Amino acid sequence: MNIGDNVTTLPDYLFQRCTELTSITIPNSVKSIGNYAFSFCTGMKILNIGNSVTSIGDGAFSDCSRLVSTIIPSSVTSIGHGAFYNCSRLVSTIIPNSVTSIGGFAFSFCTGLTSITIPNSVTSIENGAFSFCTGLTLVTIPNSVKSIGNYAFYGCTGLTSITIPNSVKSIGNYAFQGCTGLTSITIPNSVTSIGNYAFYSCNALVEIHCKALTPPNANDNTFDGRYTTCILYIPKGAYSSYWMAPIWGGFTNIIEEESTNTAISQIEVNNITVYAEQDAIVIKGADLGDNISVYTESGTLLQSTKATDDITRIKVPINHIYLVKTTGKTFKVAL
Repeated sequence: MNIGDNVTTLPDYLFQRCTELTSITIPNSVKSIGNYAFSFCTGMKILNIGNSVTSIGDGAFSDCSRLVSTIIPSSVTSIGHGAFYNCSRLVSTIIPNSVTSIGGFAFSFCTGLTSITIPNSVTSIENGAFSFCTGLTLVTIPNSVKSIGNYAFYGCTGLTSITIPNSVKSIGNYAFQGCTGLTSITIPNSVTSIGNYAFYSCNALVEIHCKALTPPNANDNTFDGRYTTCILYIPKGAYSSYWMAPIWGGFTNIIEEESTNTAISQIEVNNITVYAEQDAIVIKGADLGDNISVYTESGTLLQSTKATDDITRIKVPINHIYLVKTTGKTFKVAL
């Protein structure tokens, strides 16, 4: 089906339940696709979206159960709630870098999807966005994402491992519940809170790599009581913090591991310790009034200050390597 070239907006519910439609071409004149405009078009196999569309409404293509693939043009900035909900045969889609908002449950129950790359323009993964995508085996989450919403990957049974980038500060309730194939997770040092049941019923989970020196806030049900079956890997020097922390101290096998460039670095020289914590470099043990300078890896001076206490914190952008100079020593630290 072709839509006239003079149409700029497709109203809500315009073609809802048009089960005889097999292909749709949305012309370049169209800028917005209304809520549920093509929902329950169960015969639709081919979808071509014009390159002037900026918004895809809530439920716009929900329950289009025969849709196999589609390309979202780079003009689109927002994908509505449930936009492709229950498109169970959708095996391929590309989300362009123009998209800043992916609505809740946008791709929920897209059981045919095997991989998804979230563009670095997205700052949050909304509630249930990819829940019950049971065929999903690979998820790429960019460093732009700051929060993972409730139920975001609930029931994604095909996932075996997940690396959460060092920009995420919170993981929502039930975010990865029921990911029964998940064997390993990496939680960066930026995360400060993990929601209720976030990793509940992740029955295959055997490794948790938590990169924060200060244990994130968690609950008794966060890890479904897997304190004896999981190995908890933590930064070198953080054992006592985890052992004494609620929830984390319950793990019977806690192993300190050396940091990498994407994790926390901790260096101690002459009783001065320098390490990364969330979005700051921490200098511990410098004498009052000691000069402290922070440089980029290439040697550009970023900040210069003096120690005002036993512990000095200097905020810096994450995902970089820094040189810290104090008391005649140089430390290399990565966030």
